[in-house]
Amino acid sequence: MKSLSISDSNQLLAAIGMRIGDWNQVAPIDRTQADLVHRTSFTAPRESSELFCLAFHAAGWLPSGRWKLLQIDNSNYFNVVDRSLLSQLLFGTQWRCNLNAPECSSFLFEYADRADANQKSDLLISHLIYSLLLVEGHAYLVSAASKYQELLAIQDGAVHFSSLQTDVSGAAAALARFKENPSNYPRWVADAMAQDQDRPVM
Repeated sequence: MKSLSISDSNQLLAAIGMRIGDWNQVAPIDRTQADLVHRTSFTAPRESSELFCLAFHAAGWLPSGRWKLLQIDNSNYFNVVDRSLLSQLLFGTQWRCNLNAPECSSFLFEYADRADANQKSDLLISHLIYSLLLVEGHAYLVSAASKYQELLAIQDGAVHFSSLQTDVSGAAAALARFKENPSNYPRWVADAMAQDQDRPVM
């Protein structure tokens, strides 16, 4: 993971027709497309294990690509406890910037050919979604493969899935699987856990 400037984020987002807006949100470059976007939303559960599982379902909804971008907008004011949680997930013990500052709002996760490294990034993103829902923060996640402008927004303890596709690219199906058994991890997490059990103990 690395922190990006707004201009660097905009260069990446331009490839999928998106940009950083005036409020540090992720938005379409073509403002007329806002009327074409389809959305579905879900208020996060208050029970901690269900909230944890929802975060993995939400993270797994985004299409896989060469990168994923986490964008924090200007609606937040993270107190010292919130900053401690989020900053240590992002930076470890070496806090590099103040998450309340507009210049510390874009975070890039890069993906390559190493499945184990990609899996770690997806798990970290899930933990960030969980934490942002927990503190009722405002943030956005988008992928290099968001060709239909698939965008996951986290706002005030709810997740919002949006896409130019009328079925919101399968978000309703992902939420249905979660609602059917809110304590179950999605398949990609179950697969990661199974692979971990198969690794030799060092």
